Amino acid sequence: MTRIALDLCGGDLGFAPSLAGARMALKHDPNLALDLYGTAEAIGVAEQRSSFTDEQRQRVQLHTCECMVDMTDKPMQVLRNKAESSMAKAIDSLQNDQCQGMVSSGNTSALVTLGLQKLNTLAGVERPAICTSLPARQGRTWLLDMGANLEPTLEQMLVNARMGVAQCRLVEDIQHPRVGVMNVGTEGGKGTRLEWKLAELLQNEAGIEFSGFAEGADLFSGNFDLIVCDGFTGNVALKTAEGMSRYLKNELTEVLHRHWSARFFLVLTRRTLRRFREHMDPANYNGAALLGLGGLVVKSHGSSNANGVRHAIDYAAKLARLGCVDYLDSSLERPSHESVATS
Repeated sequence: MTRIALDLCGGDLGFAPSLAGARMALKHDPNLALDLYGTAEAIGVAEQRSSFTDEQRQRVQLHTCECMVDMTDKPMQVLRNKAESSMAKAIDSLQNDQCQGMVSSGNTSALVTLGLQKLNTLAGVERPAICTSLPARQGRTWLLDMGANLEPTLEQMLVNARMGVAQCRLVEDIQHPRVGVMNVGTEGGKGTRLEWKLAELLQNEAGIEFSGFAEGADLFSGNFDLIVCDGFTGNVALKTAEGMSRYLKNELTEVLHRHWSARFFLVLTRRTLRRFREHMDPANYNGAALLGLGGLVVKSHGSSNANGVRHAIDYAAKLARLGCVDYLDSSLERPSHESVATS
């Protein structure tokens, strides 16, 4: 049985989507157990008989916490004043080996800070990187960092690339992932010194198939398996992609219901359109691992619906079963002479 801790509180939409997502995950995976951490209000709803079936309740443990981490809380404020919050207690359970992974839709900065304080990092990692995937023409494209480190050093970005490659091998079984560096153009003379130096290092890195610079459109082109960037760029790119996906879905729905001829077309292509919507739905790709921590932490989008939370839980359980943290740790073992000069 794989046990995952879930922080019920902290998301933009309250605890309801997290509870519903927990139900969906338990129904989908009979080998999943959940520890739910939340405020008295959230746990009170979870205790109601209608929240879980009798069978699901045998795989659920409820933990009442004093408070929750708000989206506006500063990391240091959380460390000082919210040690009893649902987010902190869920990470505590991971630190104490009471579970194999932890999921939260809450404040990203607080989650990274608590993770660093309680779980530390793997050898050779200064700060974790948030890694997620986006739909592409063929398969999907992995992207990191999504916001854990807004201004990384060259050494940190190189380590991120190594972790991303290991993630592709473990999760997708892509032994030689095509790696790109996010830039403002594909030509070698564009971008900043950081991108140039990182590209040079990746070209000479054993075990990495460097495929050149990537532009924003390459997130969906299928030309790269992994794209590396700083946390600021990655976070903006991800949220832009999610916003465009929702815009296209809404526009398509409106067009298809506007005229009777379009409705006839809708009937003929219903199954194809359903597959298209599922492929484009950000909820189906929700769940980003904080690679480099000494424990398995998965960040769910703050505005996730129940389906999104369910996918984040599924992803955490999958990574736990694959032994993600140990695999990354062994993949990052490097001789001391491979340190990077940042000058």
